[in-house]
Amino acid sequence: MTERAGREPDSLQADSQISPVGHARRYSDLQQHFLTRLNFLINERTEAPESYLEAAVSRVIYSTFQDCLNLDIGSEARAILRGEAFRITDQAES
Repeated sequence: MTERAGREPDSLQADSQISPVGHARRYSDLQQHFLTRLNFLINERTEAPESYLEAAVSRVIYSTFQDCLNLDIGSEARAILRGEAFRITDQAES
């Protein structure tokens, strides 16, 4: 999408999990992928330099949200859309 100078990539290791703060849950790799993607896209939309890019990213966000619903992680996707805090933890910690 855009060049993101000076920032870490928004990727997760395969052995980590995402969960709303205070809610521990294990996710499949596919669920984790779509939650991570949704979070990344939300950040990209706010940084879009042109309105047509923002509209395009919004469409991709909607599609990714629908994927989350189909994967039974709709509540987590809604929390990301609301801007609630999420944390990334290593599954070995659990």
